[in-house]
Amino acid sequence: MDPIRRTETWFAHNGLPQFVDDYNSREHIWTRAVPAMIVVLAVQLSSALWSALSSGSRVLPVFTVVVAVLALVLVGLWSKRRRGYWFAPSERVGWPVLLGFIAAGALPDAIQYGRRIEGVDITWQTLVASLLLQVLLLGVIYFVTRFALLAMVGWAVRQTVRSAGDLYTVATKALPLLLIVMIVLFINTEMWQVAGSLAGPVLWGSSGMLLIFGGLVTLDRTREQIATLRLDAPIEDIRAACARTPLAGVVAGLRQVGNADLHRPQRRAMVIAALSTQVIQAALIGLLVWAFFIVFGVVAITAPVQQAWLGDLGSADVFWTIGQDHVLSRALIRVATFLGAFAAFYTTVYAASDPVYRASFSDDVGASLQQAVDVRRAYLSVKGRQDA
Repeated sequence: MDPIRRTETWFAHNGLPQFVDDYNSREHIWTRAVPAMIVVLAVQLSSALWSALSSGSRVLPVFTVVVAVLALVLVGLWSKRRRGYWFAPSERVGWPVLLGFIAAGALPDAIQYGRRIEGVDITWQTLVASLLLQVLLLGVIYFVTRFALLAMVGWAVRQTVRSAGDLYTVATKALPLLLIVMIVLFINTEMWQVAGSLAGPVLWGSSGMLLIFGGLVTLDRTREQIATLRLDAPIEDIRAACARTPLAGVVAGLRQVGNADLHRPQRRAMVIAALSTQVIQAALIGLLVWAFFIVFGVVAITAPVQQAWLGDLGSADVFWTIGQDHVLSRALIRVATFLGAFAAFYTTVYAASDPVYRASFSDDVGASLQQAVDVRRAYLSVKGRQDA
């Protein structure tokens, strides 16, 4: 495979697809989205077949098998004629594939039109709803693939593992005093009445807002760290950065490389990647605090006390009982979740103002982003030579 294409895949796997030159939908986004589209269609068709078989229908299974076999044969013949071998990965994906995805999702309902499947009549409203659902799924797949969200989360998790020691240092500095304050809040009636009576969407929405606010607090500092990346590293650093990349065997012949050519999309991608690392680290701290208060609440706060603190605002809803009065209740989970989110928010703010952590974060995450910048410089130089 061409090292340029493999380098573009390397950028996408590291959560920075915007580093690809001339990043566009047909060549770079939809081609990576095709596997996800196939998985979605497979799940939908399997569910439709199961429903048809359960209702005694044989029309849909037979028709689906025939259409699937014909589609595979046609795609294989087209690939064999255009690229020389069967089922070659597509280099471009156009509107026919996207329209086929939308139509295939509504195909089971179209075949079963006018029938009654599992107590539901298949009408034209059902077909319209199926088409709208396919369009929505296609939009979600496009958004996730365009920004490589899954790959970015994986990259952030790897950075979190690498900087576990620094995270431990920040946690031991920030959490002791914070835990004293939160324990006082935890045994407070008003906290249980407020957090313990929150509905699920409101609770998770407020917790997510705290994480987002924590990330926004560090936004300016993250931009400052991105601005310190070197865009004129010498050729020796470029070769070292490309040592374990698809360009490792190509950069040896380079005598000089051009500018990294970082515009707003590339800089925005690096900022989001760095922020996602900090959010994951904060979420990890919040999870530890949540687990602490779950254990502490089960041991120290008995069921009668929980119900007394809640009063008329809600019920404890016991899930698990230890002994006679020690319980894991819905209210306890809600209070622990709220306090865990608050701990994550506080840790993020503290880390943003701690000089030791900021320097260490720049060394860890900054080194990975610096490698991506150096690889992009080599990538653009090699691509320019090939185009010339």
